[in-house]
Amino acid sequence: MTIAAGFVCRDGILLCADSQYSGFGKEYRDKLFSESTGQATWAFAIAGDEDYAKTAIEDSNEAVYAIPPEEQTVWSVRKAIRRAIKRVLDDYKKSDRDLNQKPEFLIAISARNDTRLFSSSDTAFLPIEEPYFGFRGTGAYIGNFIMNSYTQGTIIRGYTVRQILPVAIHVLSAAKRQDASCGGGSQFMMVSSGVVRALFENSVWEAVDRYILEYEFRSAALLISLGDLSITEDEFKERVDSFANTLTKTREMLAAPGGQYHRLLNSVSPSLNQSNSTNPQPTTADSSPQPPSPESPGGSDES
Repeated sequence: MTIAAGFVCRDGILLCADSQYSGFGKEYRDKLFSESTGQATWAFAIAGDEDYAKTAIEDSNEAVYAIPPEEQTVWSVRKAIRRAIKRVLDDYKKSDRDLNQKPEFLIAISARNDTRLFSSSDTAFLPIEEPYFGFRGTGAYIGNFIMNSYTQGTIIRGYTVRQILPVAIHVLSAAKRQDASCGGGSQFMMVSSGVVRALFENSVWEAVDRYILEYEFRSAALLISLGDLSITEDEFKERVDSFANTLTKTREMLAAPGGQYHRLLNSVSPSLNQSNSTNPQPTTADSSPQPPSPESPGGSDES
């Protein structure tokens, strides 16, 4: 299957996924997809059967384009996508395919200065609210375990995409090491106020991933030292200082102008003072972050 991850941040939605498709063999392709009408923008992170998932995406795109532009809101787009996915899942259940591979989705929708993240499993299609992260696929349990240890009641919506990005890399890296169905390159996409920015370049995230692995190794070693009462307090302090020095050097490498981490940050979420050099896909005149609108879903979206 896979791991698909979504984070609701202060300045937008961050979608992430691995790139491994498992069947008779292992193949590597995109799992993040986006589309826009100019009035509304939506993006998918998929898990499960590739053919049916992509069919659901194509049907969803057609359904949203059929909505009159003046009626395109987060909730009308959600309704159209839910109906399209439901029809595809009904077809999947009638086939002889493995039900464990049934498609699952994380969907970011942005329209009229309102950007929200939804999780779709079977016919359920719910907004992701507190604690504002969600996972799909076989690696979902790893994501939930890591995020619960990170947050401990903290609401990640208070953080920006740039701040959450290292945590997202950690989640994907751990899933690919621990779950045989997850693998390949990591993919990232930010959706905010009608703008989509994405990075699919393996060399960039691989360089950052090495720093995450180094952090995990050093943290584990320090944890062992914490409980090792056979060492002296001076020895323990030396190990703490060594850990701190390693983190300081790692941060210096990450902070190096023009480095791979900066490329990753600026591809997904450019800084406010950066020029528009990463070719974003603008779909509204105002791309500045806005708070969610008070509009609530109205009516039934049953097919």
